[in-house]
Amino acid sequence: MITASDWRPVVKNSLQGFCVLELSPSGLVLRDCALHARDGKRWVSLPAKAQIDAEGRQRKDTNTGKPLWLPVVEIRGKDQRERFQRAALLAIDALRGRP
Repeated sequence: MITASDWRPVVKNSLQGFCVLELSPSGLVLRDCALHARDGKRWVSLPAKAQIDAEGRQRKDTNTGKPLWLPVVEIRGKDQRERFQRAALLAIDALRGRP
């Protein structure tokens, strides 16, 4: 089971906001999980940290110019990722009072 808390709306491109997700029964707490939505699809991104270059600046993709990020937490299996996504979206919807 996943419980969501501490919703912080931040709307930019596909980003809708951030929240904290707590996984039960493990008690694992994931801070700064991001909710995204685009073209009728929604997904949750797990916490990530900026890739930093030798000068201390965030690295950018040479083709797109977008900032690069390193995953902090990952879910390896496709079935497990899909199950996490379903449960996380339900938890975030419950937090935000949406069906």
